[in-house]
Amino acid sequence: MQKILFVDTGNSGRSPMAEALFRQQLGNRLDMEVSSAGTAVTDEKAFPHAVTVMQERGVDLSGHRPRQVTAKILKESDLVFCMTEGHRDSLSHYFPDEAHKLRLLGEAVPGLKAEAMDVKDPHFGSVEEYRATRNVLRDAMPHVEAAADKAGLYASLANAEWIRMAKDSLREILRDQVK
Repeated sequence: MQKILFVDTGNSGRSPMAEALFRQQLGNRLDMEVSSAGTAVTDEKAFPHAVTVMQERGVDLSGHRPRQVTAKILKESDLVFCMTEGHRDSLSHYFPDEAHKLRLLGEAVPGLKAEAMDVKDPHFGSVEEYRATRNVLRDAMPHVEAAADKAGLYASLANAEWIRMAKDSLREILRDQVK
């Protein structure tokens, strides 16, 4: 099972919305586990405007409890979508062994200009700003799913190649022992 993580600052706005929207995107797929976390968590629940705009999409975020990203969470994740370059830089700095898993969410969207890669933080903004951010995230989810599928395929192929090489090595060892 592939584990996908969405990261923002407080895990109370963008990343829980992305997590919920990605769950909707996946539908009945059971091959991906989705979660979210924040780089500087201070709140105890999702922002009210985030709850409101997600209710419009049939998702209840009222029970969401923000969590701080940790080394364990990153280690257990296969692919991490960061909301901004700053999040990716911070995680790369503090968790260099996991840097290969980090992606900007905007990088998954083909044709997006470099200056549009960051997902704008609607913190302290109006419900309309949260709605706009939700829509950016919603529109990105098919591309995120494709990127996750591609990453999962590469991981499977690499794992299959490693297994093939291990079998070949084991055959050689056994052949040498039989002689």
